[in-house]
Amino acid sequence: MLTSLRVQNFRGLSSLEITGLGRVNLLVGANNVGKTTVLEALSLYGAAPGGLVENLAAKIDQLLTLRGDQTRPGADRLSAFARIFAAGDTSKPIYIGPATSTEGGLSLAAGWYITDSTKNGVEVRYQRGDWSSSGLGRRDAEPMLIIERDGAQLGLSLDARSLAFQHRRSSRRVNETIFLRATGLSGAEMNTLWDSIALTSKEDHLVRALQLIDDRIDRLTLINSRAGDVAGQRAPFFRRKGPGQEPEPLRNLGDGMTRMFDLALGLVASEGGLFLLDEAENGVHYLVLDDLWRFVFELAKRLNIQVFATTHSADCLAAFARAATESDQDGAVVRLWREDDALFSRVYSEDELAVIGRHRLEIR
Repeated sequence: MLTSLRVQNFRGLSSLEITGLGRVNLLVGANNVGKTTVLEALSLYGAAPGGLVENLAAKIDQLLTLRGDQTRPGADRLSAFARIFAAGDTSKPIYIGPATSTEGGLSLAAGWYITDSTKNGVEVRYQRGDWSSSGLGRRDAEPMLIIERDGAQLGLSLDARSLAFQHRRSSRRVNETIFLRATGLSGAEMNTLWDSIALTSKEDHLVRALQLIDDRIDRLTLINSRAGDVAGQRAPFFRRKGPGQEPEPLRNLGDGMTRMFDLALGLVASEGGLFLLDEAENGVHYLVLDDLWRFVFELAKRLNIQVFATTHSADCLAAFARAATESDQDGAVVRLWREDDALFSRVYSEDELAVIGRHRLEIR
């Protein structure tokens, strides 16, 4: 579990350091201060299990697509990937990881993939270098992203003609990370996550989360709705308590219930890893927020999950503070603000959270 975080040279975060993180963390601050960008950085740090190169490539591609960097006029793969670096400056590497040590941290640097002919055949190597440096003066050099983690170097080629390759595979297993954006889960994400928890006790956690809004819900599943859904994708259906009840589409209960389903599904599927939640209050009535945060604290402890969330809502902040003071798990409210283009952070103490929870103070 991260007790501190340092992010350098990633998108709009040239330098950010946070210490005193807890099991469940809530980021607050003004619009455009960088809260969502912190979650995006953490999504790369917590790349999914398996091939680290392939998973990072997928996460970066998704980030660039959602941010519109892939579709800018004249954009190509190289210029799009350059936008993950602060101010597009690929001469400085990205670091995401613990603030107190680089052990376990993730480094991403611009570089070049080079093949040299030797008497023993072809030697493959890669070398750091700004992507604006014209391939280090070699016509055969291909741009790549050099990934470093746990003493291992891995390479992701950005030339569409080449496949990604690894110099040495990292032995570290990176736990699952789920990023629930303000727009919710896509149909494909929902299907994948549901299949990972179906027919387990985690289904009960989902039902319990939905009962925070409507306690008449009894059962839940994903089925083909045959209402214009994409082939092969399913939608959530529920059944109410009592005899003779028929399955109904969950979306009939409104956006708040759909958001709660996405939140609970993402949370339980993050066991052993990170759960990232953008705009936690979206679609959720303020009277439900206290129970929602109690549910998050309980599940985070039970399933060994570290949670990072953002909010713009004073009600959401106050509810979080009350749940944090009730829980035996550490909760942290992290305020972010900018001064003269520099980004600062402050973590509030347990005593301060108690005051926030009682008096609904505004600290954004």
